[in-house]
Amino acid sequence: MWDHYLSSPPRYNFFADSSTPNKTTHERTIKFPSHALALALLIIGASFLAASIFLPWSETFLTYGFLPWSPLLDLGRFAVTLDDYWAVSITARAAAILGWIGVALCSYVRTRRLSYAVLLVSSILSFVAFGVFTSGNFILSWGAYSIIIGGILIAFTVISKNIGLEIILESEKDKEESSINQN
Repeated sequence: MWDHYLSSPPRYNFFADSSTPNKTTHERTIKFPSHALALALLIIGASFLAASIFLPWSETFLTYGFLPWSPLLDLGRFAVTLDDYWAVSITARAAAILGWIGVALCSYVRTRRLSYAVLLVSSILSFVAFGVFTSGNFILSWGAYSIIIGGILIAFTVISKNIGLEIILESEKDKEESSINQN
């Protein structure tokens, strides 16, 4: 199942002299983020999105405000019940659900296009929920911060995986050989 991640396409050194054969160079390519790191960042981001549903979003005078339909409303704290906040609650839940669906798709589906699209929609929904909630001039608490952190982690991971950042390391011996060949 993981064999296609272990095999890498051939790397070309575009800065080397064309007369230098590629077999003598000892390059080491590091991909950032690796598949394991990307999956870990996606799981952490989706966990932050899911935690935002359970955590308070605002606080006033040691009283916490939860979103409508929060599972923790029975603990004697008030709910934020203004007009637009039922939509924030639905949007936050949709972002969390889509985040975990995207993580599952990344884990089990070979093509990444659908999973990355689902994860980007989840990230955008988390930004929308945070933006609509902050327009109410509340003092922010843990839930609002966790949804924005989760959205940023997911968006960063998806964008960095699509850019495909690669770091090529070569040994000092190879650098000396390439400088001799260029002179």
